[in-house]
Amino acid sequence: MRKLVQTVSAMLLAVWSPLLTAQEESDGSEQPLPPGLSALPALVDAVEADYPPEALEADVQADVFIQITINEFGEVTEAIPSSVRLYTFDENDQLVEEDLAPDDDPWGFVPPAVEAVSLYFFDPALNDEGEPVPVQIVWRFGFYFEQSETSDEPEPVAIGEGEVNLRGELLERGTRAPIIGALVYASSGDLFAEAVSDEDGVFEFRSLPPGLWQIDVDADGYESFSLQEEVDRKS
Repeated sequence: MRKLVQTVSAMLLAVWSPLLTAQEESDGSEQPLPPGLSALPALVDAVEADYPPEALEADVQADVFIQITINEFGEVTEAIPSSVRLYTFDENDQLVEEDLAPDDDPWGFVPPAVEAVSLYFFDPALNDEGEPVPVQIVWRFGFYFEQSETSDEPEPVAIGEGEVNLRGELLERGTRAPIIGALVYASSGDLFAEAVSDEDGVFEFRSLPPGLWQIDVDADGYESFSLQEEVDRKS
């Protein structure tokens, strides 16, 4: 199984007053106000949902679309799921989307999404007179993850053990004052290590494997720069 880091997001898709028949759809950009409203409800307090374990194991992601009613106090008084969109990857690593009715969700995304959204709290919508009013909105609650085990980021090399085999000194041009607290990164292929310059501007790496290493330096108040250093077996 790929190692995953769960993130859960949600966004407003549509809003309308129960007294109106018109529904204003949105693609996620700033929405025009429906007639009769001077302000949309604004999320104040959100609740996280548990990622369904079987879906996490199978690398399945989803959006759950929920129609919720928010009263004039900003409380969610009703949450009704309307649909589920599943995201999977085929054997060619191409994204596959599948839209289902809530009752057809085989992975169990709907219950935790509805439970979480039911506990949300909002600043209520306002009518044209600036008074709080109840509204209904369509909310998209997303279950997403990020791959970490299969990412292209290099693995770190332990630098706290073994003998120092690469050392450098960072000095300010002109004044020759030490550059303290600079972040120094060493990379070679899939290997990666980092160090911080000390009060004398000195940085050290321990037990770097032999070979050519790219050294990148990043210090606050200074331009970043890079160089290459060869580490041999006798270093």
